[in-house]
Amino acid sequence: MREVPGLLKEIREKLEEIEKRLKRIEEEFFDKLSEEELKELEEDLKAYREGKLELIDLGEVERLKNSWIGSRKRIEKELLKGKRIV
Repeated sequence: MREVPGLLKEIREKLEEIEKRLKRIEEEFFDKLSEEELKELEEDLKAYREGKLELIDLGEVERLKNSWIGSRKRIEKELLKGKRIV
């Protein structure tokens, strides 16, 4: 049981180290952005917080893209047949 406090201290130190590295990476990332990109990012973040912006994962984007491609091909095929699309 005497090992537990030592392990907890070690875990805390590792987490603090990771947090410092992430902070440096974040600073480097934001330093590379232009003023316009920073403004756009801030606007997107504000919209997200206000519920005006919805985030979706890449899998959903892929499904939507495939659905759109399938619909587009179906519409093109129907138009080639001379059918009216409603």
